[in-house]
Amino acid sequence: WPPSKTDITRTMQSFRVACALYVCALLCFLPSGLAFVGQFAALRTRSTGSACGHQHSCTHSRVRMAATIDPKVELDTPTLKLDVLKEKEAEIARPFPLDKELPLQKLDGKPTVIVTGASSGIGLQAAAALANEKGWHVIMAVRSYSKAVRAAREMNMDPNSFTIMNLDLASLDSVRDFVNNLRLIGRRVDALVCNAAVWYPMDKEPRLTVDGFEEAVGTNHLAHFLLCNLLLGDLPEGTGRVLFIGTETANDGLAGKIPPVADLGTLDGMIDGMKKTIDGLDFEPTKAYKDSKVCNAVVMREMNKRYGKTRGLTVNAMFPGCIA
Repeated sequence: WPPSKTDITRTMQSFRVACALYVCALLCFLPSGLAFVGQFAALRTRSTGSACGHQHSCTHSRVRMAATIDPKVELDTPTLKLDVLKEKEAEIARPFPLDKELPLQKLDGKPTVIVTGASSGIGLQAAAALANEKGWHVIMAVRSYSKAVRAAREMNMDPNSFTIMNLDLASLDSVRDFVNNLRLIGRRVDALVCNAAVWYPMDKEPRLTVDGFEEAVGTNHLAHFLLCNLLLGDLPEGTGRVLFIGTETANDGLAGKIPPVADLGTLDGMIDGMKKTIDGLDFEPTKAYKDSKVCNAVVMREMNKRYGKTRGLTVNAMFPGCIA
């Protein structure tokens, strides 16, 4: 003690591989309709805010959000300004014209999985494991094409086992563009792994996405929320799967109690345009990240509730552990 840099590197590589294999197991073996991750099973009914000392109550009904706009489903959220939220959801999910063309890809019969943020970290390890060991065709949804190419080569991925496609989650138009292009390559989407996320712990002021949203919530939650909406009809009934990568720091366990604590409040910040924080209070970068992960869990629960039985979709969330 202390361990050498080489020992630490080897340990982290082994841990990332283990996490990637865990993702594969969730995609390949979990039964339909299962909502995994116990740490997200009960969202906090009361939590303490950041160092400012404010107290906020946060009940299930007050933070629940729709996974998609479905007029046939009656939402049980009387305390939210639902008309405002529905207008914003409708604006986010507006149709986008098919204005790009890609050559049709020859079908090989492999199941297809989309992995966001697949050029590094857990996303890359999962993509490589799914392609090299499980026989999936992986859509590597990334911001940097060249980075993904280099990463795939380093992982010895067969060029026929993956497709690299541009997806910038900081732009909702990029999400729509990605879905349009995806439908033109001729592959049925069997699974979606919502892995990509951003966190800027040193920031004093919020960064904004192209659409003007605080970047952690805009990228980690809103963009994946839209992606799930747009692909919902593409996932096959009975076998379609959606997986969110979560974090223990956003739940009610020990890690979740370390300040700043996640707290969605009554979504005042989101209703006001999502410029700072979801609860509308002062910006704190780590809280913004935790809040975005709570939103992932809420969407996972709601999607599983709505489509687990009616369409046979498996919607899960998993926490792979802390990774530097």
